[in-house]
Parts: sequence; C-alpha cells; structure tokens
Amino acid sequence: ASSCCSKGVGDSFFRATTFSFGSICLGSLLVAIIHSLRVLVQQARSEQDGILLCCVECLLGCIESIMEYFNKWVSDAVCSVPHKLFYVN
Repeated sequence: ASSCCSKGVGDSFFRATTFSFGSICLGSLLVAIIHSLRVLVQQARSEQDGILLCCVECLLGCIESIMEYFNKWVSDAVCSVPHKLFYVN
C-alpha cells in the first residue's frame, strides 16, 4: 500500500470494520481485562506491600505485553488476508 487511498488500504479497512470486527474487539477486550486486573493489583500494592502482590503485578505486566504484541499482529493478519484463503471444502 503506497498511499492511504490505495486499493489494499481500502480493502483492509473494509474487512476490519465488517468481517473481522469481532476478532479485533475480542483481542482488545482481553487486553483491557488484563490491564484492569493489573491496575487493581497496583492499587492493592500501594496499600499493602508484599512479595506476592509484586509477583502478580509482574506476571500481569508480562501477560499484558505479550497480548498487546500478538493482538497487533493478529489484527494485521486478520484485516489484510482475504477470507477466501481460509475456506476449506
């Protein structure tokens, strides 16, 4: 896609807002849930410090980062690949 108005960009935008919208929303929802849990753990950790809360916060941070990374790549793959490639007869 050499410009923002090329056929590839238009096709990807159409797929993202129609067929693949549910997949994109699910990935974003999972990232939001993990982020919310991490914020709750940070608040609990500010009230009482403990090694367990520190480990849980670190673990949730790692999971959040991994999910954001894969969410980006999955969204790109879902939106840019025609669905005809996935049909199996």
